[in-house]
Amino acid sequence: RLGPGAGREDGVCVGVQLRSPASLVAEVVGTREDDPWSPDALVWPLLAVVDEHAGEPWCRALSLHLGLLGGDTADEAELWRGRRYAVARRLARLLASYAAQRPTLLADWESGGSGDGVGGALDPDLAWQPELWRRLVARVDRPSPGERQRAVLAGLDADPAGVDLPARFSLFGHTRIPVTEVELLAALAPQRE
Repeated sequence: RLGPGAGREDGVCVGVQLRSPASLVAEVVGTREDDPWSPDALVWPLLAVVDEHAGEPWCRALSLHLGLLGGDTADEAELWRGRRYAVARRLARLLASYAAQRPTLLADWESGGSGDGVGGALDPDLAWQPELWRRLVARVDRPSPGERQRAVLAGLDADPAGVDLPARFSLFGHTRIPVTEVELLAALAPQRE
């Protein structure tokens, strides 16, 4: 990001600010201070959903994995319960990854579908994920990542200069950019070099 500092451009001193792609996205999306869909923030609502629905047919595989259905010895049950946070953290990272890299998958799930995001069916051992996502969206009760992305893109379409970013910025060193970031960059491009 350019700002006061070292170089010169049109007779004005400018500098270079090196930032991570995540910080740029957070600034554009408005989640710099608070993102209820970050993996860290999702862990506790995710645990609440799992605890609330343990044993229901849609949640059976996850409940078994977490030792929430009984049938284990007391030591085994305690071991599984002790792993709840680690499993929820891993699931939160997975769902956040889906939000960034596979937004059509989550959009399908939010609309009541249960596909794999590319027109196929989920493997049977993953069939609990769509319902978990829907329950999590209801629990968090804030616009889902897909809803938020659509709102930001609509805002950029209506007012491309509405985001406080320099007229020129560069991204380098990326080996891969999630589709949601490509969409944001494309929406910023008409007003910026």
